[in-house]
Amino acid sequence: MNSALYFGDTWHRRNFPEIVQFRYPLFWVCLDLHALSKFSRPGLLFSIDRWASFFSIRTSDHLVGQASDLLTKVRDYLSAIGFSGNAHHVCLITTPRLLGYVFNPASFFLCLNSSQEIELLICEVRNTFGERHLYPVKPSKDRGPAGATKFEAFSKDFYVSPFIESSGDYFISIDRQKGRFQIDINLVQGEKLLLETSAVVFSSPLTRLNLMYALVRYPFCVWLTMSRIIWQALRLYSKKRVPLYSFKPSQRNETVVSSQGNIFVRARLMLLKFAQKFRFKLQKSRS
Repeated sequence: MNSALYFGDTWHRRNFPEIVQFRYPLFWVCLDLHALSKFSRPGLLFSIDRWASFFSIRTSDHLVGQASDLLTKVRDYLSAIGFSGNAHHVCLITTPRLLGYVFNPASFFLCLNSSQEIELLICEVRNTFGERHLYPVKPSKDRGPAGATKFEAFSKDFYVSPFIESSGDYFISIDRQKGRFQIDINLVQGEKLLLETSAVVFSSPLTRLNLMYALVRYPFCVWLTMSRIIWQALRLYSKKRVPLYSFKPSQRNETVVSSQGNIFVRARLMLLKFAQKFRFKLQKSRS
């Protein structure tokens, strides 16, 4: 996989106790971590670890440790978890910063072997309360049709949403065709499919012209992510049958606490507590 821009959309559906779904446009950058030197110089449209670009990727936004480049961070992480496979090639798929700002619900590191098959997928998941969590996921023996990879199920042990309990199992599949990339992530709790998510994007070369197109066509994909999350939270909050769960800071080693001192994170925690108290009083008054 070469460095590229990905344009498409993402779709989410919650199936119970209320059906709620939405679809939004999506803009990602796919970075070949073995060819980052070309982006190390300052550029007006895109760069790595530079402040003066419209779009940028920061090494400090991803993984753990103090390494100064993403590839070293990936190798250090693979060593720390005891990965013994063949990570011949590593690519990062993520939303870039725009004028220094981004909120990234999920980023994906694809560790590929010499045949360009996925040996390991590192899912980097963020919540809106200043935490990010790393899930290393291995492909299942049933790899699916050509270009498709199914992954082993893994437990949900990270608080992402006030409306979803930290339990259940994730099921991920990736379909890579020429010029097209699709990732599906489903959450099963008990025997019920609670959440279905899918992102389908189409690749374009990472050129100045395409970056200018992204700047004109997709800036709101970057800036409106948090606003869209809050809007969907309000929709769920209005559904009386959808439960509301308290935030509990993660104690797991796979979780990185990055910004819980941030004033906006504190404000969201206060709003969550207020929403819980208000719903409790409302329910009590009706009973």
